[in-house]
Amino acid sequence: MRLLFLLGFLAIPFTSIGAQPVSDAASVMACMRDNLPRRLEVEEFVVLSSSQDGARETLGGEIFFTRERMNGDIGRARAMMRITQPAALRNSAYLILETDDYLRDGMFVYLPAVARVRRVSGEIADGRLFGTDITYYDFKQIRSAFGDMNAEYVGMSSTQGRPVHTLKLSPDEQVNAGYDHLIAQVDSHTCLPLSLSFYQQGQLIKEASVPANTIVADGDRWYPTEFTLRDLINGSQSTLRTIGFRSSEQLPERLFHPASFYRVH
Repeated sequence: MRLLFLLGFLAIPFTSIGAQPVSDAASVMACMRDNLPRRLEVEEFVVLSSSQDGARETLGGEIFFTRERMNGDIGRARAMMRITQPAALRNSAYLILETDDYLRDGMFVYLPAVARVRRVSGEIADGRLFGTDITYYDFKQIRSAFGDMNAEYVGMSSTQGRPVHTLKLSPDEQVNAGYDHLIAQVDSHTCLPLSLSFYQQGQLIKEASVPANTIVADGDRWYPTEFTLRDLINGSQSTLRTIGFRSSEQLPERLFHPASFYRVH
């Protein structure tokens, strides 16, 4: 079982950080990226969302993930989310395609109600992903291990009783992320972010966390199975949980193409 968040969420083995001190952002970023799956995978998930007035919603579906092979190397991430519940959103889909130039990265959404694919860019990127507190841009960053952000190493600290590397991550000025930087506390053993704090003009606007006891191992990699994002402005939150996982020898290429990704069956 696993989730990539949220984080899950693209290089050095994870043990390199856990086994020796590091003091540079590049090593931590590389280790986080190495935690991304190297094989074809399908995750079943559920997102539980609640608002300040007590309203609750449930979103469920599958995430298909692979990494494009370039000259024999495993590299850029490709992920597609397909919604199975609620009925009003069934067969909605969201596709991310990482490129070698983050300004050309592809983000596409399909809604059956309008029956067409729309490219996600500009202000839309900061929009709520199928009504959750996770934005289109958040999902893209988590699935690519924040690979296109500018990273600054802040130092060592601790959270949940575990030593963590603290990074300051900033999106490019041309990207409408909805925040100007975030502070990530990355577990020194698993290379997973245990907490994310998002800031806009000095104000903490949202927080994300992964309970350390929900992290599971799969071979030499680690994955969170629960991720919660809290919107501190609206008083709402969404918790993404992995409820099933399977590897696949082959996934149809159409799942990762803008013209056909929403045609799962």
